[in-house]
Amino acid sequence: MRKSSVALVYAVFGILATPAMALSLSHTGSTESGKSSGSPRGEGFFYDTFDFVVDKNGPYDLHLVALDPGKDLFLYLLAGGSDPSDASRAVIGANDDSGGNLNPWLQQELATNVKYTAVFTSYRSGETSRYLFNVNGPVPEPATWAMMIVGFALVGAALRYRRGTSTVRFAA
Repeated sequence: MRKSSVALVYAVFGILATPAMALSLSHTGSTESGKSSGSPRGEGFFYDTFDFVVDKNGPYDLHLVALDPGKDLFLYLLAGGSDPSDASRAVIGANDDSGGNLNPWLQQELATNVKYTAVFTSYRSGETSRYLFNVNGPVPEPATWAMMIVGFALVGAALRYRRGTSTVRFAA
């Protein structure tokens, strides 16, 4: 009975020590949806939106990649699920080009329980493009990694532990 309860405790520690996974979202779309009225860039700029929430507070990388060669896209990030056509919208981040290429990138501190809206638009009026949008979340905290390592050590110790030789006695 003792061996099974010790093994159960080690198994529980091993399961609890599993690190939390970082959020990763991917969305493919097109600014060809025909919406041009109310674009954050002004009238005549076609745009598309994507709403999302995050499951963990922390810094997130947001990447926008044009799938049509030579197209220049613009990325806006709105907080609170704002409507892009609303003049009082809460723009918390915007980027046109990243590192000299045509693919916008943002690193933004995001919080749980907030609805975010990513707005994708062309840099030039009347231009449309297909795109790929990725959101990559924060890596697990060091405390999570430490707990995982301790859990593996406990499981390893349980597997390595051996009792001395046992003697068998027969009833007389």
